[in-house]
Amino acid sequence: MIVGVSARQMQVAEKPLLDRGVALMARASRGLAQCVVQVVRQRCGQVAGARVVVLVGQGNNGGDALFAAALLARLPMSVTVALVGERCHGDGLAAVRASQAVVVTPSDGAEVVALCAGVDVVVDGIVGIGARGAVRGLAGDALASWSARTRRDGDPVWVAVDVPSGVDASSGEVADARRTVHADVTVTFGVAKTGLLVAPGALSAGRVQVVDIGVDVGEWDVVSVVGGDLGPGGLWGWLWELPAATDHKYTRGVVGVDAGSAVYPGAGVLAARAAAACGVGMVRYEGDREVAGVVASVAPHVVSARGRAQARVVGSGQEPDDAVAERVRHAMSAGAPTVLDAGALGVLDRSFALSEQMVLTPHAGELAGLLMAFGVEVTRAQVEARPLWAARCAAEVTGATVVLKGVTPVIAGPGVTYVQPIEDARVSRLATAGSGDVLAGVLGAALARLVAVKADAVGATDIAGAVACGVLTHQLAALQGGDGPLTASDLVAHIPAAIAMVCAS
Repeated sequence: MIVGVSARQMQVAEKPLLDRGVALMARASRGLAQCVVQVVRQRCGQVAGARVVVLVGQGNNGGDALFAAALLARLPMSVTVALVGERCHGDGLAAVRASQAVVVTPSDGAEVVALCAGVDVVVDGIVGIGARGAVRGLAGDALASWSARTRRDGDPVWVAVDVPSGVDASSGEVADARRTVHADVTVTFGVAKTGLLVAPGALSAGRVQVVDIGVDVGEWDVVSVVGGDLGPGGLWGWLWELPAATDHKYTRGVVGVDAGSAVYPGAGVLAARAAAACGVGMVRYEGDREVAGVVASVAPHVVSARGRAQARVVGSGQEPDDAVAERVRHAMSAGAPTVLDAGALGVLDRSFALSEQMVLTPHAGELAGLLMAFGVEVTRAQVEARPLWAARCAAEVTGATVVLKGVTPVIAGPGVTYVQPIEDARVSRLATAGSGDVLAGVLGAALARLVAVKADAVGATDIAGAVACGVLTHQLAALQGGDGPLTASDLVAHIPAAIAMVCAS
């Protein structure tokens, strides 16, 4: 797993070490300098002759950058330190002045932009993890000017110190994208910060490298499941494992799917096929009769009969109406974990006594409508700007487990939050019609496997974790099959390969 912490959690974890006189800044600056050297070698092929500009503001991140600059100046490269804050770390500045680095104090943003143009690497040490809001002053003016430029071949690689300036380390919120560093690499210390794992901050972080500085963080803010967690010996290695010799279809998990409609029959097909592709023992199609015929024609392994199920999927491809509301209530009364998608989300309000067993899968617009139905005034734009807050708020007011779909899905349940960023840009191929229906089926399968394996021991954190594993599996399926366009049917076909990949890792 990858864990993320808030700025406050990191500060609390660091305090005992700082009180004992442990030189955390020295450890951080050495790690930062080593990472910058790696970036320089990747870009230039060698260190000699490379040109590095270090932007330094106030705060400890500026101190880390200053000490790193002093170390880099020992190498055969050109190092320029630009002081862009009202003040800076005194000891760090003294170390730089005692080195071969050049120290400048720009008079305006245009001078900062001119310093950055044409160099190999720019190190962002403008503000620290405790900063909130947009970058101000001449550094903010410089970032706004840089953002307005057309990206050019030969532009420098931007390396952020701990968190890109302008990104809220604890939430990933970005007050002004123009006055924010959009890093290619972020070198973070001790543990990844929450804001590096959740949008929109994750989109400005680039590749995240964690430097171990010896800090023991006992409390986490968010967690991300990774492929190794689903492999042999991993925390969730049992989720998709092949059947044992004594298994039969009922021990593998049964998923009931009530999805699709006369208008959107494909949603039922996709959800049912996706659940079956995950290796559960049985998928029952429990929706409209007309859709059942379509499902049977393309997926004869799906059983068109109601019956016992360890998990259910309701609402994909359906319009929110009284009939769907009744289907939701029926699923709730059955007592099995249930994925509520699309039309099922549109009928929810305070009259539904939801629990963490009910897994809601909205996109940003649907979540805004859901929150409004539960008395929280919010817009889609606000959800997109604050996805971590929005998902947690929805989980709190509804009592359900919430999956906010997006570029970095957020899974919020009682006492636990998962975020599932993925580095490979090909995951954006999920922005295609029907991929949400596929996700609903995968989540239904993950929940059925959870119940089949853990039975009465399933808790709220287990449900959130299984859902996070399902979200990751959905993402990994999108990475199969090369770089070409992807349809939802292709996505279903890639699920077995994605599961085989993680099970073999």
